[in-house]
Formats: sequence, C-alpha cells, structure tokens
Amino acid sequence: MNNITKSKEELQRESQQQYQDLYDYAPDMYFTIYPDGIVKSVNKYGAEYLGYSKEELIGEPVWVVVHPDDIEDVENQIRKILKKKTHQSELEFRNVRKDGSVLYVHERLMLSLDEKGNPEELKIICRDITERKKYEKELIDRESQIRRFLEYSPIPQIQEDFSYAKKYVEQLKDSGIKNVRKYLFDHKNAIYECRGRIKIISVNRAFLELFKAKDLKDLERNIERIITEQSVRMVTEGLFSLLEGKTFFSGETFYFDLNKRKIEAITQWVIVPGYEKTLDQVLVTLVNMTQQKETERELIHAKQRAEESDRLKTAFLTNLSHELRTPMNAIVGFSELLRDNSLPDKERKDFLYYLKSSCDALSTLVDDLVDIAKIEAGQTKILNSECFIRSLLDELYTYFREVIKSIKSSIELSLETTINNQFVTITDFFRLRQILSNLITNAIKFTNRGYIRFGCNLTDPDTLTFFVEDTGIGIPEDQQHLIFDQFRQLDDSISRQYSGTGLGLAISKNLVELLGGKIWVESEQDNGAVFYFTLPVKLPDVKKIKETVILAEADMDKENRNLSRKVILIAEDDEFSFEVLKAILAKTKASIIHARNGKEAVELFKTEPVIDLILMDIRMPEMNGYEATRIIKGINKNVPVICQTAYKMEHNREESLKAGCDDFIAKPILPNDLIRIVNKHIR
Repeated sequence: MNNITKSKEELQRESQQQYQDLYDYAPDMYFTIYPDGIVKSVNKYGAEYLGYSKEELIGEPVWVVVHPDDIEDVENQIRKILKKKTHQSELEFRNVRKDGSVLYVHERLMLSLDEKGNPEELKIICRDITERKKYEKELIDRESQIRRFLEYSPIPQIQEDFSYAKKYVEQLKDSGIKNVRKYLFDHKNAIYECRGRIKIISVNRAFLELFKAKDLKDLERNIERIITEQSVRMVTEGLFSLLEGKTFFSGETFYFDLNKRKIEAITQWVIVPGYEKTLDQVLVTLVNMTQQKETERELIHAKQRAEESDRLKTAFLTNLSHELRTPMNAIVGFSELLRDNSLPDKERKDFLYYLKSSCDALSTLVDDLVDIAKIEAGQTKILNSECFIRSLLDELYTYFREVIKSIKSSIELSLETTINNQFVTITDFFRLRQILSNLITNAIKFTNRGYIRFGCNLTDPDTLTFFVEDTGIGIPEDQQHLIFDQFRQLDDSISRQYSGTGLGLAISKNLVELLGGKIWVESEQDNGAVFYFTLPVKLPDVKKIKETVILAEADMDKENRNLSRKVILIAEDDEFSFEVLKAILAKTKASIIHARNGKEAVELFKTEPVIDLILMDIRMPEMNGYEATRIIKGINKNVPVICQTAYKMEHNREESLKAGCDDFIAKPILPNDLIRIVNKHIR
C-alpha cells in the first residue's frame, strides 16, 4: 500500500513540477504582487531577464525594477484597479535591469479577489517591447521611410486611413444622434458599416504571412473572413480614442486567418505625426499573442489537472480505506463468531458464506490494485493461448447466475451469442475473463431490477464484439468520457450508494487495448447501459486445439484420483498457509511432508526416498523457493515442482518457470484449482 501511495504522490509532484516549469520558462516576465506592491512570486525567466535571481526579487517592492520616472504611473494604475476592483488593466512603461539598462514593457495587470471580494493579489505579465518602441520612434521621426520599414518589418503591420470612418461618425452626429458611440455599439449594422469605411493603404509581408493572404488585394477581398465581431468593437473603441485626441491606442482581440485558424493579438494604433486631425495615416501593429495565450491556457489547465488529480486521489484513498476495512471487519468478526462451538449449523453455514464472500471481495480489491500498478508501470503482459469463447461465456453465465440468485434475485441474467462450441481464437483467456467479469460485476452493482444480458458475436471475419447490457441506473452523457479514467466513479462522495474503488473500468479499458481491441459505452441516465468491446480474431493451429482438448479431458478424468501411495512435500514458512494446503490435499489421501524454508526442503528431498510432487513457496527464510527449485531440479529434473505463492505478477510466473518449476498457482488458492493442478502433474 505504501508503494502505491508513493507512486500517486510522485505523479502529483511531477504534474506540479510541469506546471512550475511552464510558469518559470514562459517567454515573458510573470510577477505576482501583494496589494502593497511587495513581490510575492516571479518566474525564473522574468527574474533572469532583469538580471536578478528569483530570491533577490521575492519580498522586495516591485518598484525596484520600475524606472523612477514611471513609478508614479504604475502606482496610479495599481491604485485605480484596487479601488474599482477592475479585473485587469494594461500599461506601457520602462523597466530597469540590475545592470542599469532600461527596457520598455507592455504590462497586463490582473486583480485576484479573495472569497469576500477583497483584493488578494495582482498578477502581472510583462513583455519586452523595447525593440518595437524604438522602431515606432524611428517611423515617427522618419515618415519617408514608413513604407520600407513596413515592408521588411518582422512585426505584422498595416497602414490604414481612418478619415472615412471619422466622417461617418460626424455624419451620425449631424443627423441628431447624441451618443454616437453608444449608437454604434447598439446597432450591429452601423458598427460594421463604420468598420468597413476604414481603408487599407499598405500592408507588410509579416502581416500577409500571419493572415495567409497572397497580397493586399487578396487581403481586401477576404477581410470579412478575417475580422470578428469582437475585433470590430475593439476597432470602434480605438477610433473614438483617436477622435478624442489620443495618438495611441491598444486593444486585445482575436481574428481568423484565411485558413480559419484563430489569431489572438494585441492591436495597436499610432497616428503618423501630422495626421492627428484627419486620421489619414494610422500605423497598425499586431503583436501575435496566440502562442502566449496558449501557454497561459496550458498553465491554467495544468493547474486544474493537478488539483483534479489531487482530489481524485484523496477520494480514492478515502474510499480504498473503506473498501479494505469493510471485508476485513467481516472476516475478523465472523472468524471470532465461528469459534463458538454451540453455534447452530445453519448460522455456521451462513457465517462461512459471509466469510468466503468477504475474502473474495478483499482478494478482488488486491488484484485490482496490483493490476492498476502494473498498468501504470507498463509491466502488464499478455499471455496468448487458444481460447474457446463459448466455453468461457458458459462458465461466466453459470457463475454469475448463482451470484445473482444469492444477492439480487430480481435480476434476470441471460447469455446471447452466435458463437458455437468449436470456435476458438488466440488471446489471453484470463485477461478476457477478467474484462467480462468486471463488466458483469459492474452491471450487477448498478442494476436493482430488470435484466442483464451479455454475449459475443462475430461482427466480421476478423472481429469479435462482446457486450454487457443492463437495465440499471445508466450513465449521464456528460460523464461517459470519464468513466474509463482511473479512480473515476459517478459518485465519489462519502454518502454514495454504490461501493467500489473506481478501478474496474480503467483496468478493463487498458486490457482491451493490450489485447488489440477497443471499448465503449452507450447509455442514457436511468435507462441502463450497454458496454461493448472488440477483439481481433486470431485463428490457431487446428492440430494443437485437438491436443489441448484431449489433455483437458484426461485431466477431468483424474480429478477424483486416490493418491494414498503418493508423497507431497509442501515448502511453506507460513503455518496457516501450510494448514490450508494440508486440509485441501487431505481428500487425496496423499502423505504430506512439511518444510519450513527452502534449505529444509532441499535437505528433506535428499533424505526422503520418494517424493512425488513439491509445492514450493517463493518467499521463505534462509533459502528462497527459486534457489531451492534449482537445486532440486539439479538432483532430479523429473520431480514436478509447483510454485505456490502470493506473488501474482507475470514476471513471478516467468521467473518460477525459469527456475525449473513445472507450474504456477497464485494465492489465495481455491481447493478445486489446487487438486486439478496436482492431478495434472503427479504420476
């Protein structure tokens, strides 16, 4: 359990580290400050870009990196946003690096409020615009070179004539409209008409490349595909800002290029000197923020994923504790009650049934935890062999029919398949049974009345389609994409009605995909659900199938053999486990010898004249089962050695076979399984 918990915590730390890395190395300066201006946090890129370490800036006033002449503007901006509790604000000012060099930045300031609506902190994103500011100054100083700079600038820029839009606004005023700005924003046709009167004078290559236009004419022909209602409204805001006497305006909006790709950008207008009254020459610059916005969304999404992962794992561990303690409570309680010799036979039988059910539940839970750990570690292996599909379906039907009779007699179970008894395919029999068992168990859990149908059909020559249908509570459409995630349940609250860890469907999905198939669900809330999964058909060698059937029939004939003349050595250090094995084998009448460790098993094998079979535990003191098996097989390779262990991983099975074991059986061991495997190997 500690290893599993540690693994989840490591995953959480990795997710948090990824979020921190995205924050630290985002290509802008990120600050978080308290309302009094003290730096709460700064990303690594931002600190180093200004010549500092993160530690040097955290706890210091943010003014330490603001140019002295701009501190008042920044203070006023912060004071204003705190007073009005405005969500965000923008400002351009100068930063000062540690070495004294100055850079211009475009700043976005965002206010965060606490639960009571009071200012809690301010987030600042600064982008270095020093080069752009220098370039804009050159444009203003050297008007004759505007077109040349436009053509070769790497920054998307366009030169526009706002004079016709200005005249349109004046015409609306002359017509008697008092508040033209409000009128435009209230009338969609009018605001688009105003935008349409803005004429393009020239455009640079970077702008054409950004919008995937061939040339200016191509851009003008498709302008309606590029602009959006939000951009039209922002342009109108800019127009009124320029009409009010400002020479610069900046707004954030989005457009679409001619390939329908969204472009998020900061659009900035600068009036060319000399045209302040007519607005004939306005230089428009686009700062492409698409990548930065995507990075910001990824940061937010990563944070949300980390928080959701933490919530799910907390709910899972809480639920796991409940799922473990519930069967343990029954096991301990009924074990104590069974010690009462005066207990009536009927109650004794009932208690034994409850005890067995609790043990089964605990075993299933442990298996699920082991499976999900192996899946996460990428260590799940598929062991393919011939599988008679109809035989497997009949076995599951017989088993679950009895289960339903004992717990939910109001449900009718049926098996529907077109697969005949001779049909066989190559797949992992045990994993396929595990998938179907998980789905049928889920159906039983969430169905109180009606029916459960399951089966399999050959949907095409190369594909088997399995299904499990129920008339249970169903799954809401908005949650159907989540149910195959680890730890997910429709209701993970403490008061939830249904038990379980939320691992069954996640395990089933992974196993189906490992077997080469896919799984999905069709459901409506309160109208039941149908789970489907497919497997590829792989036809085996016909001769091998016949040999398998003959051997299986021979094993069936040997199940009730009398082994009174046989000697079985059980190597087992756990006394209770030995007593269980001894009690199971008592019906065979075989003689039993007990070795408490691997070393003792080797010595007994050397001294006993005849040992017909060995049940070998893996984990034992002094000498483990692998080493003991190698020594015994070195003495007599013909004696059958069966590995019996609580280790259930595929690599444990492979390692035991490599050590010389002839077969493998995992704990908890069912009596019929042990008798069958002993009869299979003993001569």
